[in-house]
Amino acid sequence: MNPVSRAIFDRMEAAADEALAPLRRNGLTVVEVGCGQQTNVVFEGATRVIGVDVDQPALVANTTVTDPVILSANELELAPESVDAISSIFTLEHVEEPDVVFGMLARALRPGGVLVIAVPQVRSPKAIITKFTPQSFHEWFYRRALGRDPGAHGTPFDTVLDPAIAPERLRRLATALGLDVIAEESFEDNKQRQVRTKVHLNGRAWAATRAISRALLRHDAADTDYIAVYRRSDRAPSGPVGDLLQRQRERVGIG
Repeated sequence: MNPVSRAIFDRMEAAADEALAPLRRNGLTVVEVGCGQQTNVVFEGATRVIGVDVDQPALVANTTVTDPVILSANELELAPESVDAISSIFTLEHVEEPDVVFGMLARALRPGGVLVIAVPQVRSPKAIITKFTPQSFHEWFYRRALGRDPGAHGTPFDTVLDPAIAPERLRRLATALGLDVIAEESFEDNKQRQVRTKVHLNGRAWAATRAISRALLRHDAADTDYIAVYRRSDRAPSGPVGDLLQRQRERVGIG
């Protein structure tokens, strides 16, 4: 992870660790959804780290994980109020019905537990290009534009980019599920920075690109990604979870 992104993740970790202090006395049970071969969010005081991923070699390589589980996020089922902290870093964009997965993760938190989510900004030019180009283009882009060897780094996963992962929709869903946002930031993905450097899209040209993006998409092209820390409150969900999720899916155009 590049230093700019690492600094943002460090701030999110600090917010999560502060919120988890009352639960840390007995050791934390943590779930990493889509953990890959490297943990990006480390929870201080974690004594059990359940890593969930479809990539078995990545799970084996992840030295933070104590309990590897080979499953997709859609297949995962966690018992209500069974874990202290959950991270899902750039995973929800790859799954169908991410709001349903989000709801399951929220219910799995014990009171005072935290959920750290990182997702692409679905309205950014980068996400729109990703959504409407074929997987073969993504694989070519990783190889040629980013210089990544598939043997060493793997190939990009299929991307869904459901509108339900837009930050404003996640906030509404979190509130309905009894979660509070305690920290959040938007930032620019390092891959986009790499490409901009290669094509010399900086200075005035980049400022003009951002202005065009704001005018056409109502979104700053520099905000490609979003990360947030949610804390499970004592507040009860504001309605049956199934109904909440159904209404959330029906509100695709709102926000």
